Amino acid sequence: MSIVHLQYKFEELLASHHGLLKLLDMKSEEIKKVHDENVHLKTEVEQLRQSFSESNEKFAKLQVKFQKVKERKDGKINKLKVHKETLQMVHNQLVNVLHNQCMEKDNLMSDEIRNCPDSEKALLLQEMRKNNMLAYENFQLNQKLEYLRSQCATPSPTTASGTHAPTGEICSGDLIFEDEFDELDMQKWNHESTLGGGGNWEFEWYTNSRYNSYTEDGFLYIKPTLLADENGEDFLSSGELDINGGSPADECTNPQWYGCARTGTADNYLNPIKSARIRSLYSLSFKYGKVEVRAKLPTGDWLWPAIWMLPRWNQYSGWPISGEIDIMESRGNADLVNASGVNIGSKLVSSTLHWGPAWNVNMYMLTHVESSNPAGFDADWHNYQMTWTENDISFSIDDALLGTFAPPDGGFWEWGDLDSSGFANPWRTSKSKMAPFDQEFYLLINLACGGMAYFPDDVTNPGGKPWSNTSPTASTDFWKGRDQWLPTWQLETDTAAFKIDYVKIWAL
Repeated sequence: MSIVHLQYKFEELLASHHGLLKLLDMKSEEIKKVHDENVHLKTEVEQLRQSFSESNEKFAKLQVKFQKVKERKDGKINKLKVHKETLQMVHNQLVNVLHNQCMEKDNLMSDEIRNCPDSEKALLLQEMRKNNMLAYENFQLNQKLEYLRSQCATPSPTTASGTHAPTGEICSGDLIFEDEFDELDMQKWNHESTLGGGGNWEFEWYTNSRYNSYTEDGFLYIKPTLLADENGEDFLSSGELDINGGSPADECTNPQWYGCARTGTADNYLNPIKSARIRSLYSLSFKYGKVEVRAKLPTGDWLWPAIWMLPRWNQYSGWPISGEIDIMESRGNADLVNASGVNIGSKLVSSTLHWGPAWNVNMYMLTHVESSNPAGFDADWHNYQMTWTENDISFSIDDALLGTFAPPDGGFWEWGDLDSSGFANPWRTSKSKMAPFDQEFYLLINLACGGMAYFPDDVTNPGGKPWSNTSPTASTDFWKGRDQWLPTWQLETDTAAFKIDYVKIWAL
């Protein structure tokens, strides 16, 4: 074979090779295009799934809201039926009595009218009408009195004060306070505004902001947010916060522990978390009764939801001498395990009474009860309940009793064996063995974060605990360790929100 022929074959093969490469490039381009289309389709499918999931969630919320509205409507209809029947009975009795009274008076007056001169007949008829009218008014008053007596056959020992407290006599079983959270009623709920950290050097700033407390579909949401998202991360270490607002609604509510003004430094960051605490301070304080709060707890490491009560007037002095009632406390960590191997995170809730003659003689360990739930109390809605009588205080969840605390005749002083405490009995002047729990208390609902007391150091938690309770820079350490806890909050959803369906308080 000649060199020319070989060269021709080589060029032919080379051209064929280039053709194949070009075809391969075309096919690769087609494959890439198909791949891109596939990725795009997968993205669209995922978006549709997300949209479908959100639609299902909204539909479920609407179903719950519809059920709540229906229950309230049915309740109101039943009450109206009872009132209608009662009024109809009163009306029938009134007609019968008036008819009988009129017949008797007519019979008596008819003889006098027939036997008297014509000039006096008009006066006698006028007097008869006056007597009938007086009898009618007297009967009305008597019926109203009987109706009120029948409605309050059993007077209640419950007392209440505040702008939304019931007026008049409180009867046993009366619903004295209720909020279904169709709106955030600022006349019922006062927002705390403080940086103080609740005496535990917690990491939140309680504020009145609709980013942190709002209502939607008949539920109250208390949701944490990040201060750095609003002011930038540098603000934490160099910014200044002065929350002494200019209007009454914006006043700092607690100046303790640098609660009204703080300056961030490189070592001590400003409170990195914003949240909310609401209270019935001005709307309702009460003594003795039953509280029920339907709630779903938040999920998120180092979150601290609470439903609790404080004394309105501190009759016996400051905390804990005048008492504290913790209806529900929990932790948002899914897998927080203590040194004994017990999950003390979202699978555990506790109820506690705090009392004692001084802040460092707090006898809460005698009046503390816990409840565990393998599924987690953040997985579903539960009713958190407290019944407070003249003899004891009991706590329940979903009508299941957790514990009852009944002091002996010598009261909490005797129960705590406090003669050896070195203090005088601050409750000695009270006539009730329930002192300090014999005064009016108000309700608080809040979502705290971290702090130097509630989350022990000797715990195991996925990713560890980013601060120590003895650290002088705990808030700074917490923020710098946010890669551990922030993903668990899922702030793009409402997972970290403390959700409240309703609050109801009844008289005993």
